Amino acid sequence: MKIVEENIGLLSNDEVLAVLKDREADKQPVISRAAPSEIQAYTALLQQSGGSFRDRQQLQTFIDCLKPFGLTHWETVHLINHRPASLVEVDLCIEDCETRFDDEQIEQLLTLVQEHLRNQPDSGEQAS
Repeated sequence: MKIVEENIGLLSNDEVLAVLKDREADKQPVISRAAPSEIQAYTALLQQSGGSFRDRQQLQTFIDCLKPFGLTHWETVHLINHRPASLVEVDLCIEDCETRFDDEQIEQLLTLVQEHLRNQPDSGEQAS
């Protein structure tokens, strides 16, 4: 693989999964055009994401909902990748969270994560 532009931006795990899927990392190594390391990265990220990933439109909807919070790109990607479920987890994803946001705003962030990232439509998994 050739590096065309070095470090042009941050990608979420979901975006990396989509790129690797386009490179056929989801296929058997014998018929895939992906490098073995790409197949291994795809497998690891897919396991971490619970077997499904979001398409770009779903991620963009979530990102648009976050605009009023004034988060950095890095903080947004961190929220997407880690999908926090508690106040402590949000605090780990956002720098100076406790000084920048009150409890109600953090609850709003958690609600947005739950609505847009934690629900897994089309994943084929059943809720327990």
